[in-house]
This record gives sequence, C-alpha cells and structure tokens, in this order.
Amino acid sequence: MFMFRLIVYLYDLRHEKKPAPAAQRLSYFFLLPNVCFPLFPVVDYKTFVGTYYDQDEHRIYQRGAQWMFRGLTHLVLYRLIYYYVTLPPNEIVNIGSLGRFLVSNYLLYLRISGQFHIIVGMLCLFGFDLPRTNNRYLLASSFSDYWRRINIYWKDFMVKVFYFPAYFRLRGLAPTPRLLLATAYVFLATWLLHSYQWFWIRGSFPVAGPDIVFWGALGVLVAANSLREMKGGRGSLAGDRACSMREAFFLALRVLGMFVAVCVLWSLWTSRTLSDWISLWTLPEEGLWEETGTALGLLALLLAAGTLARYAVGRGWRLGISGDSLSFARSAGVTTAALVLILVVGHRSIYSHFGATAADAIYSLRKPRLSRGDVALLQRGYYENLLGADRMSSQLWEVYMKEPADWQGGPGGDVYRAGRLPRPRAEAPRGVHGEAISRAYQ
Repeated sequence: MFMFRLIVYLYDLRHEKKPAPAAQRLSYFFLLPNVCFPLFPVVDYKTFVGTYYDQDEHRIYQRGAQWMFRGLTHLVLYRLIYYYVTLPPNEIVNIGSLGRFLVSNYLLYLRISGQFHIIVGMLCLFGFDLPRTNNRYLLASSFSDYWRRINIYWKDFMVKVFYFPAYFRLRGLAPTPRLLLATAYVFLATWLLHSYQWFWIRGSFPVAGPDIVFWGALGVLVAANSLREMKGGRGSLAGDRACSMREAFFLALRVLGMFVAVCVLWSLWTSRTLSDWISLWTLPEEGLWEETGTALGLLALLLAAGTLARYAVGRGWRLGISGDSLSFARSAGVTTAALVLILVVGHRSIYSHFGATAADAIYSLRKPRLSRGDVALLQRGYYENLLGADRMSSQLWEVYMKEPADWQGGPGGDVYRAGRLPRPRAEAPRGVHGEAISRAYQ
C-alpha cells in the first residue's frame, strides 16, 4: 500500500495546485483491490485524482469490464502455459526444449499483466478512468519501445520521480551525456527498488549477479535505442497506417528479434546464478545442425506471418476485436458474450462432456497448484538446501508467504512449530518445506 505509492504521493504533493479532498487522498492508499493483490501497480496519484469520473460513467465502467475480461484471459493463458508448457532447466536436452523453456518462461509474465488488468478494471468500476497497465508488449519493436509498453505504471513512476529530475539537474551537460546518465540512474533505481520490494515481502535483500547483469544490459540497450530515436532514427511503424511490404517485413523482423532477445534476457533474470544461466546453453552436439535448421525454419514462418499481418492491418483489415474501436453497445455485447462463454465452458456439467483429456485440462485450470518444475525446485531446496529465497517464481512466492509466523528453526537446522507439534523424526520431510511439498503435490 505504502511502499511506492507514498513516494508518488509526496512528489505530487510538492507540485499540487489544488488540494484533493481528504477522502480521495485516503482512497489512494486504501484501494479495494489491494486486499486481494499484494503485488500492485504503482498507481500515479495525480492521474488517480484527475481521472475520477472525467467522462461518461458508463464508458468508464465498460472499459473496466473489458480490462477485467482481458486480465481473466491472461490468467487462463498463464495457467495453461505454467502447467503444461514450462520445463525445468534440467530437462533442456536440445534446441527445441531450450526454445520451449525460453518462451514459456517469459510468457509467465502473463500472470502479472493479467492481475494488473483486473486491478485497474476494478478501479474503473469505481469511476477512476485509469490508463492501461500494459500495451501489447509482445509486439515491441525495440528496447525503448518495450520499456514503454510493459508495466507502463512502473515506467511512468521511474520517469516522473527519477528520470526527469536527474535530466534537468544535468542541464549543464550536452544532450547525449544527460540522456545516458539519467537512463543509468533510472535502471539503477529500478534494480534497487525491485530488490527492496523483495525485501519487503521476504525479509532478505537480494544482490545477485543475474539481477545486476539483466538490469545493466537492459539499461544499456534502452539508452542506445533512445539515442538513436533522439538523433532521428526510424520509428516503429506503430499504429494502423499503411506501409509497403518491405516496411512490414523489417518491422516484423524487429518485433521477432525483440521477442527472442527479451526471452533470452528474461531467462537470465530468473536464473539463480550466472553459471546456472550459462549451463542452459550447453547442448549436445549430436543433431545440433538439424535442430538449428528446424528452429530457423520456424522463425522464418513466424516472420512471414508477421509481415503479412502488418501489411494487412495497413490495408484496413481488422485481425482482432479491439474494445476501443467498437461502439458502446457492441463492446458491451462482445464482453458479456465472452464472459458468459467462459462461465459456461468452466462449469463442470458442461466440460465433463468434452472427453476425459479436455475435462481434466479445464478442471486443472480452475485450481491453483505448482508446475512440475517448481515442485522439483521446492524438493531441491528441501533436500539439498539450495533454494535461494530470491530466485523463485511467483507461484513459489505464495507458498512461502503462507508460512506461519510461529515456525522456528531448531538445532541442526530443523523447523518446527513452537509449542504445538513435536519435532519430526530425522528421516521424514520436516518443517515448512516438507509441508509445502505435500501441499504442492495435493
């Protein structure tokens, strides 16, 4: 509630021209979705106050319903990928499994984007016409474009509180060093604040090599793209304007290259150590060239499909349904129909007739659990004492956040519940790890 929001509030308080009512100030800190979502977007205070019923209330409500539906689809896709597509690193045996690991690991961000869409959509239902939190980040065509599309609230927070103050304080320097120093400051603050966020949740402040390399590399790449744009570099052809087949090809090539690059960087960020990340790329030489040819062929097909899709959009084709481009009545009808469809398909009396495989898959998507990889990581952390608290997936966060407050460490490193349970026998899985493992299997 207060970790980042208080920083934004105090910053805007210094520049506030017209004080907001006391009730609105309190509501900024005690937002209703915060009860269910501890991981929360950094809502800007000025935007929060300024967008309260700033247009027709029904359109605000409808936009909120759309974003909540979009967040729901992201969460369903997340569980589908998390349960059935992700791989533990020790199962990477060829280029195919490596590609599967990289892509599925990055797409787990759907859980964050889904939750953020639901949060902001819920706030829209109370009249706060807040902007979107993520904007088609899988279609980013450069690192600066990616920085502007993913977790927009965090980007706005960093630009407002860190980038602009640093940039204007360096007004005595030339534009290029000003931009480079301000960008470096932003990504240093981003790394430290992400670690501080983890310290707030877990009580440990991680300083790990993958974090440093990830944020450092991302900062350098974003700064390089920003310099190119400042010097009049070519844009990303965003939007629906018409373009030639050649322009569509190069845009699709940049988008595909960005997706591959971010997948690689994301695998670095989620690795426990740099040596663990390097070991991902150690593949057997047998059949390597044939697998490389297959992977390049798949990338070529994706490039061709992206080129045709961008060219068709430029010619006026609509390849999807965007709530912003529909009338109010049609938008409400599409959202309602989609929600009813999900409700019907997710009911046991309906999906039980789809066959055993489909019914089991739909049932599993309704229940939160750990994937095979996270169960293996949990076991490894118990039996080998190698589970770093700063290198876990968001699912494992939840398991460890439910640790009772009165669990204590005893002699020999065992864990028991003070005054309630006897110490477990040495041969049995003990403590919070053992209980978490049994819950994960259940």
